[in-house]
Amino acid sequence: MTTNKNHFFISYAGNKRNEFNKAYELIKDRLDDIEYIIEPYCGSSAFSYFLSIKHPKKFKYILNDNCEQLIECYKIFKDDEKRENFIKLLDQWSGDLTKEEYKSIVNKDDTPNWFFKHKHYNFIPGMYPLNKKFKIAGLKKVPIIDFLKNENIEILNIDGLDLTKKYIDSSNAFIFLDPPYMMSYNGLYNKAEGNIYEYLNSINLNNYKSFMMLMLENNWICKLMFKDYNIIEYSKEYQITKKKTTHFILINRVA
Repeated sequence: MTTNKNHFFISYAGNKRNEFNKAYELIKDRLDDIEYIIEPYCGSSAFSYFLSIKHPKKFKYILNDNCEQLIECYKIFKDDEKRENFIKLLDQWSGDLTKEEYKSIVNKDDTPNWFFKHKHYNFIPGMYPLNKKFKIAGLKKVPIIDFLKNENIEILNIDGLDLTKKYIDSSNAFIFLDPPYMMSYNGLYNKAEGNIYEYLNSINLNNYKSFMMLMLENNWICKLMFKDYNIIEYSKEYQITKKKTTHFILINRVA
């Protein structure tokens, strides 16, 4: 399965589409008794999307993220009427914008404004006037739309740690944990009650019934936290910045 083409409606930092095949090879023989696929920090939901292609209509997917605008976009793109109206609004904004007009749009926190900022910036970052239009027709056909419409999906905007705790002892659940990276996004972890890394460090993952996979930065803190588990390191290159780094995969209850 090729995962080079983006399945999502925007370019999204941390998109794991290029890692899916590597992850799938490690778990494909252990999915028979799984009913729920849980993504507490779903982002672009690349793992769930590509898993659904391998196993159509086999699982219920529970997709959660703490970004309110991102989750609202999921709900919009799932609904035909909302999606059409959303794209019409973007089309009105798209085209030749001055710097002032662009800023008046993207400085608002509403979901269309958030989307416009992420989508348009990726086409022509920092250039004014913005005289290159959105590929509006393409937004109507992004691959994740079929996934959202045809699979059994629950979309949530709650604390990822709370969702993890809810399913961590469920034998019929597979939890795919891809939290924001500790070293580059510390703001999420200022509150102890919302710190997924602190929680994972305080428990033994092998003592819980759920099947879990973690994909994390390969930095010394994470390696120290999970030194008692078998980890699989792999190289990664970010497509936009071309930054090269290493990450690792951890699976609990290794067969």
